[in-house]
Amino acid sequence: MKFLAAKNGIQCRTLTLKPKPNMDDMKKGGKSYGMLSLFSPRPLMIRTLVMGFVWFTSSFVYYGLTMNAGSLSSDRFTSLALIGLVEIPALLLCGVIITQPWAGRKRSLIGSLLVAGVSCAGVMFTDTTEAVSGPKDDSADDTNDTGAWSTKLVLALIGKLAIAFAFATIYIYASELFPTVVRNVGMGSSSVCARIGGILAPLVPTLATISPPLPFVVFGACCFIAVCTCFAIPETLNCQIPDTIEDLTATTSKTSGYKRVGMLEGGEEVDLHNDKARLLHDDTSV
Repeated sequence: MKFLAAKNGIQCRTLTLKPKPNMDDMKKGGKSYGMLSLFSPRPLMIRTLVMGFVWFTSSFVYYGLTMNAGSLSSDRFTSLALIGLVEIPALLLCGVIITQPWAGRKRSLIGSLLVAGVSCAGVMFTDTTEAVSGPKDDSADDTNDTGAWSTKLVLALIGKLAIAFAFATIYIYASELFPTVVRNVGMGSSSVCARIGGILAPLVPTLATISPPLPFVVFGACCFIAVCTCFAIPETLNCQIPDTIEDLTATTSKTSGYKRVGMLEGGEEVDLHNDKARLLHDDTSV
């Protein structure tokens, strides 16, 4: 602990560890948390609704692009293989980018959803007559449409990479947004929203009977709406995660994020959001 304190620029000689109350103590005190607890304070309700829609959108677009892969090229086997392989660089990039201070969780999620939306919009504005219903049997038409098929496939691959990036990000981001006492409930409700998106995804290609670009209109619109909702939630990278709902409502900062604080033995809080801040007392409680 002293080594960690020294690495964080905190000078102290004595460390006093104070255990936090466990869940059994909270239950004995009459506190219980359920699904309705996610909607009681306004900040938690906003995070619950935003995460629910973002999870829905990620699953909806992810499975929608995957199931529509066979219609994006004349060679459906190659298209399906590329749609699956593109997830590997997406996961590798996610593990690197979301830990960078200039990106974090929030900007990474917004950027990936925005790229996915733009990619779906790009497919929508190309000739999508065969992108959903499949290639025609006329060999002459196939020869003339080779460039168009390549454009559609590249845009779809970029969209799949971006939405896979977003899907991997929300697992970490959501677990840091919800307080400890309702984290399981919050993650469970978000996962339910994702499963609803996965159920509806296979039905979207049938909209091509109305208008060929319509499936990509739906995918792109969901991504753009999800981007707008993400601005209502704070960044969580290198920030203190709340343990209780009371901690969430009491925690405020100028950046609408969490507040990094240190506690002196006398009860005085010292803001550690600035890396230059230091504790000026020898006896520190952690």
